[in-house]
Amino acid sequence: MSIAFNFGRLIAKNRCVSVLFDPLKFPRALEDQITRSMISSPPSTLGNLEDFDISPEDVVDYNEAFPPPDKNGGAKRAAVSNIAFPTDDQEALPTNRSDPENIIGADVSIEEELQMYDALLSPGSATSESSAKHRVMESAFKRHISKLANDVDLEAKYAFDLQLQQRRDLDTVALENKMRRMCAEDLQRFLRVQMKQRENALASEKHERRITDPKASTFFSDSELTRQGFDDHRYLNRAKEQLKQQLQDQISTKEQDRVNTKEKLLQDDQQFLRRIRNELDAIEKKQAHDREELRKTLTGSWNRDSGMKKIVEIRKKQKAAEQIHREGVAIALTTRDHFPMLPKPVTPRTPASIHDDDYSVGFDIRSVCSD
Repeated sequence: MSIAFNFGRLIAKNRCVSVLFDPLKFPRALEDQITRSMISSPPSTLGNLEDFDISPEDVVDYNEAFPPPDKNGGAKRAAVSNIAFPTDDQEALPTNRSDPENIIGADVSIEEELQMYDALLSPGSATSESSAKHRVMESAFKRHISKLANDVDLEAKYAFDLQLQQRRDLDTVALENKMRRMCAEDLQRFLRVQMKQRENALASEKHERRITDPKASTFFSDSELTRQGFDDHRYLNRAKEQLKQQLQDQISTKEQDRVNTKEKLLQDDQQFLRRIRNELDAIEKKQAHDREELRKTLTGSWNRDSGMKKIVEIRKKQKAAEQIHREGVAIALTTRDHFPMLPKPVTPRTPASIHDDDYSVGFDIRSVCSD
């Protein structure tokens, strides 16, 4: 919602009420003053500003905490207390910041007020000597005041930026409406030009027909349209049929264009799907080829490893058989042979069991292989 006043416009948007001032109708100084007075209306970064409103009954006099001054400083303090400052354009400390009538005038800034308080304490006064002992309190108070001033300035800047953004939004909406109106006016102007051209063409054709038609020079009591046959029912029916045929042609043309567009889109989709299918087939073939190559590589590696293991086992068995054969020959040469015609066993025998009976039935080659 937007309400126009003589100084600007009141706008309510997104549950936020804002005032946009017209610089041609409203002075900038008064606008700045009203902007500063509205700082506590939106949510403040300082928190609740009503917590900083101190009533005169709750004021704490920190001068009572200072030690009493000496006799020489009493006269200076009395002279300082008699100093009066003009309060024409200033109000008392407000107790409610939401009331616009209780706004402190912005004629004196916070920095100037601090300098004014510092000027009250002359270097040689007893008050300054007593306050020198409390420099921590004074510096903390000044830092607090400067921080509050900085926060208030930031809040004012934020509020002003928000107003500028709202003004830009309104300008954008107004520009869109203006462009839409201009387009409509251009279209109407173009239609008027077309109608004027059509009327001129009909007038020129009518003038040429009058020149070439010998009946045009004859006077008729009826109107010219009736004389030329424009009021004839057959002519009207023929004109209606022609208009209907033109509309049918336009409809069929548009329908054919729509069908052609859909067919083209379907062809594009089919071509895209065909290309995707070909790419997927190529990827699948490549993966199958890679799997076949990997299978062949792994099979060849396994065959080579198996052959090498078999060769190693055969060599180990051959070495074990040769060793057993040598040991058996050596044992047979040292023992007495009671049956020289029988084949000699190749089982090795330890020296401790030479004279013992041997009941073995054969030799297992696996007993001497490591694997």
